[in-house]
Amino acid sequence: MTLGTVRSFDVHKGYGFIEPDSGGVEVLVTICAVERAGLDSLYQGERVSFDVVQDRRLDRSCAERISAFVNSHPPPGATGESSKSQSA
Repeated sequence: MTLGTVRSFDVHKGYGFIEPDSGGVEVLVTICAVERAGLDSLYQGERVSFDVVQDRRLDRSCAERISAFVNSHPPPGATGESSKSQSA
């Protein structure tokens, strides 16, 4: 598992980017990967763990098996909205 911070995510466009703590190239994250993880969206500044996989179609690194840290969802000043409503 890799740890990182969500740099951006736009639920309407269906993708965003995670900045790995280890540095290096930003990792693409798609709405499909987010939904497979049971999440509605990701928020700028949110801390996540994820696996990095190589997407052959896109020829770039992508995030899979994403897990958001409980205390960082959503952080203060979060940008991005979920297209699904969460009911409590």
